[in-house]
Amino acid sequence: MYKLAFSPIKIGNLKLPNRIVMVPVITNFCDERGRLTHREIAFIRKRVEGGPGLLYLGSCYVEQRGKLLRFQLGLDTDSSIKPLKDLINEIHGRDVKVGIQLMHGGRCARRKITGLMPVAPSAIRIPFPGFETPLELSVKQIEELISTYTKAAIRAQMAGADVIELHCTHGLLIHQFLSPLTNKRADSYGGGIDSRLKFLLEIITNIKKNINEDSVLSCRISGDDMIVKGINPKDYRLIACKLEKAGVDLISISVGTFENNNLDVGSRQKRPGYLMGFAKNIKDALKVPVIGVGRIISPYWVEKSLKNKLADLVGIGRQLIADPNFPRKMREGDNRFNRCIACQECYKKVTHQLPINCLVNPQVGNEYLVEKERTLNQLS
Repeated sequence: MYKLAFSPIKIGNLKLPNRIVMVPVITNFCDERGRLTHREIAFIRKRVEGGPGLLYLGSCYVEQRGKLLRFQLGLDTDSSIKPLKDLINEIHGRDVKVGIQLMHGGRCARRKITGLMPVAPSAIRIPFPGFETPLELSVKQIEELISTYTKAAIRAQMAGADVIELHCTHGLLIHQFLSPLTNKRADSYGGGIDSRLKFLLEIITNIKKNINEDSVLSCRISGDDMIVKGINPKDYRLIACKLEKAGVDLISISVGTFENNNLDVGSRQKRPGYLMGFAKNIKDALKVPVIGVGRIISPYWVEKSLKNKLADLVGIGRQLIADPNFPRKMREGDNRFNRCIACQECYKKVTHQLPINCLVNPQVGNEYLVEKERTLNQLS
């Protein structure tokens, strides 16, 4: 029925069985050391059962200083590798490919979470309560951070990730370097757009030197900062072209900065597919595949986005929280699925450092209890 959604696609040397992507979802189900828990694993397993072509294991901080949330997944030490590898091997057994997104909060990280002073390209404070003026990074510290990202990418590869993605949007560290509003440096890492891109391009170059050719390297960028004097769609199109030239295999498109990060979490007033136009703006300039997002809550909008060539893959987050079997039901033509009502309950929980839940799916966060009950029934 939905031929385009379930057609395969090749990204570099990686072949996906379909074009549905579960984009990174931070659940706050991990422990305070950033390690997987039974609760997080059960949540992921349930989404794997639904059969997306590619599933991201949340957004992983690359060092303690860049951690955003108290119970966020981390990839900052080698001890993270084996638990992730065990889970990824299990997911591969279900013919689902796995992505790991790497992030650093920069000035968005808070000392009460990390125990460390936040850092940024420039000493510019976020104008919200609870944030402090970050320390401006020295050139030496920037070089150390490039190495930190690379080490995290190597860990992701060792764990078996098929896609390694750099989080370059939503006002986090890489985005802080890209934006003229947060990067006021007078050295080679600040100034015009090419200089502000230098940090990201050096990370890409260093990672590509240290991972094998079969690993797909992706960047998630904004299509528009939607803020006065921020980066606009025309400049993001230019940035995407430079990333493709640098060897990036996949581009994922979102919108916004930290100050307006609610924009990528569509409210009920936003129509389905409301961000797909930004993906098309980027896609039309590139040869590499593009992931588009934006309140995709029905099979119709998945197929329409692909048919109208707005994107090459369709990224879904909250709809897969509401109904993890959404892709399978699409394939089977079953329209009896829980529809995300855009209540933003999951988003609100995360921003308050709490585990996510869902108003239309009471099983969210309790999947591990269902697994435990099933195991007990099998043993009895």
